Amino acid sequence: MRRVAFDSAVVTALNVLGQLASFVLFAGIAALFGANWQTDAFFLALTIPALFVGAAVNAITSVFIPVLGEHRVRYPETFGSLVGSTLLAVIGLAVLATVLLVLVTPLLLRGSSGGLSDAARNLALQHTLVLAPMVVTQTAIAVLAAVYNSAQQFALPAAAVVLRYASTLLLVWLLQPSLGVLSLSAAFTLGTLLNLALLIVFWPRLAVTVTLARRLDPQLTGALRLALPLIAGTAALQLGVVISRLLAAQLPEGSVSVLDYATRISSAVMEVLTSGIFLVTLADWTQLVAQDRRDILRIRLRQTIQMVLFLVTPIMAVLLVLREPLIALLLQRGAFDASLVAVTASILALLLLAIPVDVVGRTYVRLFLVWRETTILGALAILRLVTMIVLAVALMPAMGVFGIALADSIALAVIGVGLVVLANRRLGNTFSGLWLPMGKLGLAATGCGLAVLVAADRLQQLSAWAMLPIAALFGGLCYLLLSWLLRVQELAYFGRFIAGGQKDN
Repeated sequence: MRRVAFDSAVVTALNVLGQLASFVLFAGIAALFGANWQTDAFFLALTIPALFVGAAVNAITSVFIPVLGEHRVRYPETFGSLVGSTLLAVIGLAVLATVLLVLVTPLLLRGSSGGLSDAARNLALQHTLVLAPMVVTQTAIAVLAAVYNSAQQFALPAAAVVLRYASTLLLVWLLQPSLGVLSLSAAFTLGTLLNLALLIVFWPRLAVTVTLARRLDPQLTGALRLALPLIAGTAALQLGVVISRLLAAQLPEGSVSVLDYATRISSAVMEVLTSGIFLVTLADWTQLVAQDRRDILRIRLRQTIQMVLFLVTPIMAVLLVLREPLIALLLQRGAFDASLVAVTASILALLLLAIPVDVVGRTYVRLFLVWRETTILGALAILRLVTMIVLAVALMPAMGVFGIALADSIALAVIGVGLVVLANRRLGNTFSGLWLPMGKLGLAATGCGLAVLVAADRLQQLSAWAMLPIAALFGGLCYLLLSWLLRVQELAYFGRFIAGGQKDN
């Protein structure tokens, strides 16, 4: 258990560093290039390789890691052959996807003809061609990282991600004088190559001899069948990102960029606070499903939702109140001016308000993953895509880029309701007993937000570097006090955990 706890702490710390490095990277981009038609072209192009990369990485992490881990333990003598056949199959598909991407991108960009100028479309096409190798490199990185994780070598893949973001920012700075805005796509592609190179350099530590077998391993074939609906669903979600950026391109220049900046901040909050919990949850629930312990699974589901919301809601409240000074502090420099800060902050507010719905949806997704009902997840992802497109087209004329963000938030809520309804058919009323705890957390988070608002108003004379952490700390203390007064169960869980850790020490 000590080894598991140590590995979890190391990986969590590295994941936090990775998110921070990612944010610093995009803050650097904002400072160097701001938000204009050139950055719109880059951010639009950046979403296109993700159509395949996102689907492939999600399938590998959700389906292939358990297959690799089981095969390594049971059949170590043929593990190298399984890794080799996986690499050949996945990279072969990635090469085909790259070719398709290069052929389809010009047609796809024509869909933005009402917004992007000819120069912007041409620039987006150039960025896409430079970014195209990322489809192969990131897919290979996902497979190699899965092998490292199956061997319990968790730290190196996470550290490699930190290196990738840091080196990408350095490359942007070095290449910008000679390549201009094309330095962005060149740096991103070279950054993934460095990530892949690091995993290859340390490969001998795994003592795995890769055998490139043309014949697919039966376990790999079964995993592919299970992964196909998941791949389709993830591809639909990624297509939604592309379409949202194409729709934003119909609006004033800079709309694509500010939407991307706000989305990345909101996503970073979710990834940092929930990735570790959901990883442990997936393993725990898999055992409960194998033992057919339905009642315990239903209890764990509710506990997980409450625990994640307990962690997320105060951060959401603090960011809602401090979003504009925080964005100004982090992004308002160089070409990123105060007007761009205001637009980004308004979009971020909506995305932050959607976080509780996102928490519920992501928790229920893990439930269907352990049930291996990936077809349902794929179908719901497609439903989310259609809902988002219809609402975005309807809301854009009146609300602009804010309408696109609102459409995606509503679509997210629709899918969350669908997941709850489908889970209830199998487990009974899974949401029963959650309303009161969620109400208490909502009251505590509201009090936290009001405390932050008062503190920020009283500390206006201080610099942002001093005001932001003091106001956030005051809000956090008020949240804990209100949680204690309202007898929020999760506070007691954390108290017992800390006391238990001290006792062990």
